[in-house]
Amino acid sequence: GRLVEADVVVVNAHAKLLPDLVDDLPGDYARTLRSLRTSPTAVSAYLGVRADLSRVPERVKSLDHGLGIAVSSNVDPSLAPEGCSTVSVLRLLPTEAYDLFGERGTPEYERAKREAAEELVGSAEEVIPGLREGAVVVDAATPRTFERYTLSPRGAIYGLDQSAGSERPFFKTPVRGLYLAGACTFPGGGVEAVAISGAIAANDVSGWPRRARPRRCSR
Repeated sequence: GRLVEADVVVVNAHAKLLPDLVDDLPGDYARTLRSLRTSPTAVSAYLGVRADLSRVPERVKSLDHGLGIAVSSNVDPSLAPEGCSTVSVLRLLPTEAYDLFGERGTPEYERAKREAAEELVGSAEEVIPGLREGAVVVDAATPRTFERYTLSPRGAIYGLDQSAGSERPFFKTPVRGLYLAGACTFPGGGVEAVAISGAIAANDVSGWPRRARPRRCSR
């Protein structure tokens, strides 16, 4: 592969993978990273629906079914043809659920993935009637899907455990010039939080606020 040298490196990989990526991490720091608890994982279904769901809220949470439902075509109509809608359904799962899906590519895995999608669509239909009948395209993601595309161990969609009292590594590592960004550092998992973590690292790398001190107001 190609070797690129740099004075500063910002790592967006899962923190538990860092000891395998960096040879000279201090031993106690590497042990701390390896001991971190991962966040929950999830199963998700993605539907193309031949129905106009424009009257359904963009986001629906069903506490009774433990679901988060997003009608993304209500945010961006270009995501579906006229009279149709795109819907995603997500349910959080404990990390241990990763083992229930078997190895990707096996008949057991495909069956478990299909059953998870059917169960999600069935539950979502109780919130949005007619969803199953109108669905013309259905795809699904399992904990192993999330791991495949994000390399997050066991499909941890929020990086690390976000329970009260849980801790995350500081964005500056003990290795000079090595920074963390993403769901495994402050302020946590989720799109907005991850973007903020990148801004924090970038500000420190660029020297802010040392280079952007506020000017004194003249009287």
